[in-house]
Amino acid sequence: MREIFSLFALGAKLFVLYIGILTVVIGFAMNSTDNQKHAKLDVIEEKKDEKPCSYGVNISSTTSHTIQKIKNVKFNTVGYYEDVNQCIATFDAKIDGRWYIAEGSYIYGPDISESQACKQAKQKAKVNIISQVSPEYVSSETIYECKG
Repeated sequence: MREIFSLFALGAKLFVLYIGILTVVIGFAMNSTDNQKHAKLDVIEEKKDEKPCSYGVNISSTTSHTIQKIKNVKFNTVGYYEDVNQCIATFDAKIDGRWYIAEGSYIYGPDISESQACKQAKQKAKVNIISQVSPEYVSSETIYECKG
């Protein structure tokens, strides 16, 4: 049991690190694209005969395992801050014949129902447990496109 919690903690740390890196990469790509748009506008105004070009970044991630069965699903909603709440979903997930404990949470405000928030928490729990027990294949593609 201790090994499962140890694996869960390590997976959670890796997942948080992955999300952090992904956020930085996407933020950098978006900032680069915004800077390029401003630079392109300046160039287009000065040289109207050049073709406008743009960059695009596609990052995708796949795993090699699937959840075979889910049981003992529980939702716990707690107050988070003022009118903001958090739904925490936990369940047992069977992956490759072994059972794991999955957990995910979703923070929501008054514009989302508790039911919807808990569905999101359950979905996050699925992603969390799969990312912990499955190798993850990440690919990135940069697209340079000129329209003319």
